[in-house]
Amino acid sequence: MEQTEHYLKLNSNLVEIPNLSPRAKLLYGFIVSLTQQNGYCFATNAFFMKKLSVCERTVTRTITELKKFNLIACKWGQSKNGRRGRLIFLIYNSPNLSTTPSQNCLPNTDKPVCHNNKRNMKSNISYESKFGIKWD
Repeated sequence: MEQTEHYLKLNSNLVEIPNLSPRAKLLYGFIVSLTQQNGYCFATNAFFMKKLSVCERTVTRTITELKKFNLIACKWGQSKNGRRGRLIFLIYNSPNLSTTPSQNCLPNTDKPVCHNNKRNMKSNISYESKFGIKWD
């Protein structure tokens, strides 16, 4: 029987949010993958507990963290198949996922840059290829 591979999709700007925990970023990836079909996620805390191997309190704190950063919204409602429970929606226009860089990172021209390559490494090791070519 053929197994299908599943991937988590993360917005590159999400990874750059400085105070968002790694666990919240991972949970957000699960929520993104689950909301693709209906536009909302109907997963329970027990489902996330199993996926992340954490306790229910940790899942609750992580969902609260995602709501605090305005990345998801939760409401109680009914799914298309009639089940009642929590619906999780992604907030697509979240200011935390903006595409503008958070800081301008210009190179410092006052300091000389020393790249980490073999020319800058001081060693007495000599290398010789199988073709008889030596290099330092």
